[in-house]
Amino acid sequence: MNIQYFKHWSNNLNREIEYKIYGTEGQGVLVFPSQDQRFYEWEDNGMISVLSPMIEAGEIHLICADSIDAETWSNGLNAENPSFVSDEEKSRYHERIELHEKWYNYIVEELIPAVNQGEPTITIGICTDIAESFAV
Repeated sequence: MNIQYFKHWSNNLNREIEYKIYGTEGQGVLVFPSQDQRFYEWEDNGMISVLSPMIEAGEIHLICADSIDAETWSNGLNAENPSFVSDEEKSRYHERIELHEKWYNYIVEELIPAVNQGEPTITIGICTDIAESFAV
């Protein structure tokens, strides 16, 4: 199986960000890690192995995007009492939401165009209970 690792500069995030692609043929499937995880979660948890027959047969190729949840959604959450948010963290909501919007723009404006190989569509896959909609 062809595996490619990328680390590149994101103009939207104003920093480097990483992703991996497994396979080269078939329908592109953009996948996201679960909350607070990284792009390599799919490999670390065996999801690449499960899908390897489809990847090796050229039916699909996976694009494993990175996440910045720890800086946006989860930043400032109290692990012992997730419903409690300090006044200090409440004051940072706008900053965290703005950063998440930049990540979304990175996905839509930078990552998808870089990996879709001219395909008219790309399939979105997730491994979490919460799905975000990316209309491309």
